[in-house]
Amino acid sequence: MKKTVSTLMLALWAAPGLAQNACVAPPPVGDPCMVGHWVGENTAPARIRAALQGMVPEDVIREIAAGASPALGISIYEDGFYHTLPFHQATEFTDTFVETGDVVDVRLDLAAPTQVGFINGEAGRVTFCDAGSAPAMFTMTANGDVMTAPVAGAERYEPTITYTCRGDTMAMDVQLPAPIGTVQYFLRRVPEDAFGDEFRRIHEAARDLAE
Repeated sequence: MKKTVSTLMLALWAAPGLAQNACVAPPPVGDPCMVGHWVGENTAPARIRAALQGMVPEDVIREIAAGASPALGISIYEDGFYHTLPFHQATEFTDTFVETGDVVDVRLDLAAPTQVGFINGEAGRVTFCDAGSAPAMFTMTANGDVMTAPVAGAERYEPTITYTCRGDTMAMDVQLPAPIGTVQYFLRRVPEDAFGDEFRRIHEAARDLAE
């Protein structure tokens, strides 16, 4: 189960702005439409719930909580530098074993600190590289037993990402393997101060990390 769950959580890790390849030389941003501050959401929680429901053994009844989609935030600058807001996603489900009546309550948590690097959007494709981001941490809790570890394989995974950017809206499709499939991102441009007072500290710390 741990291997299956880790694969599912890659859907959240493989987000625009969460890079897998270390930066060799910063690429140009390419598409000036991408420059700005963006907030939005993605379809990963729904895709993960569908995947979890599709892998239920015959002797198990699974009930999955319909949690809210977490808010996403990414800032992209003219030199291609980007950083994200810290990210957290939780998924909860309960498995009831029909024959024994045993019940297992499971909570999956993914927490990613600010991610930093350089991003390029051109000809409808997105590429990006990492400039020293700390790893995302994955925690699984099952009836009180806790397992926490960095997201395995994320640093080597390179999803195909396509995008469209028009005016103050940007959409991205991140193509992930089965059972997740394509995760869609829907972002809107916002003023810099929309991220609140903590944003300046995050920005300065991210720049320091990338230098």
